[in-house]
Amino acid sequence: MKENKELKESQAVGHVDSEASPKVLKHFPTLDRHKNISFLLKELDVLRHTNNKLHHQILRMEEDEVLQEEQKKKKNWEEPTALMMELMSNQKSRDQAMMSRLLLANEERDEALLRVDQLQRLVQMESVHPDSPDQDQDVDQLLQRVCSSESAVEVHQVGSIILQCLRSARQRRDDIIVQEMKAVMEERDKSVGTYQQLLQQVDQRPTEEQLLALQRERDVASDELRRVEAELQSLQTNQISQTPPNQHEAPALLLQLNQLSLDKQRVEAELRRSQEEEQQANERVQRLERLVEVLRKKVGGGAMRPVL
Repeated sequence: MKENKELKESQAVGHVDSEASPKVLKHFPTLDRHKNISFLLKELDVLRHTNNKLHHQILRMEEDEVLQEEQKKKKNWEEPTALMMELMSNQKSRDQAMMSRLLLANEERDEALLRVDQLQRLVQMESVHPDSPDQDQDVDQLLQRVCSSESAVEVHQVGSIILQCLRSARQRRDDIIVQEMKAVMEERDKSVGTYQQLLQQVDQRPTEEQLLALQRERDVASDELRRVEAELQSLQTNQISQTPPNQHEAPALLLQLNQLSLDKQRVEAELRRSQEEEQQANERVQRLERLVEVLRKKVGGGAMRPVL
């Protein structure tokens, strides 16, 4: 590319020189030396200006060519990328469609299995409650017999058979519903019993132990209070009945009386605390009983869904 550039510059300079030479030769005889030098300098400036202009044009052409090559490369890269994105989008759409078909197939399979289960139950019920030979006929055949009947007696007979078939089908359906409801109720009762046993094991046993401990503490405090009151009453009685004590015995008796009073207050406080704890435990037991009753109602009061 550099050699092409130099070649173009040399051609441009040669072309300008070839055009300018006749002019110089034409005016050379009529001009003196100074004017000839000035004219040559001007021509040289013109040639330089033309050369610079051509040089800039060549540079612009080279830049345009480089840009075109870059755009071409970019376009060549963008086309495979767009094609790849399109392929990925198509693959994603195919995957989604395949997943939808798989889900639909799974749903149809589940429905078919449910239908087979229902048919098996109906067959079992029919084996438990066998029907008469007339009921083995298909309903379509019975309807065809009604249409082809020529007398009212025959129509009445076929209609009776159809009604009997409908009644037996309804009876089978009712029997199935009753059996399923019994199974559900037995399972519910079993769950309720298990729940009550677990609740009693978790809550009632610690509560009974706490109540027994509180009752024992209350009994001990009551006995202690009665003993202190008896001693205090005995001391007061002895103090009233006996002669007045001397100066040495009075402080000891007062100290003993004060100690007994303090013991009495302490025992009364313990008794009140035990009674409060017992009351709190009773309230807790009542709350638990109400909670058990509410839970029992919730478990036992659920609506049964009819089975078709």
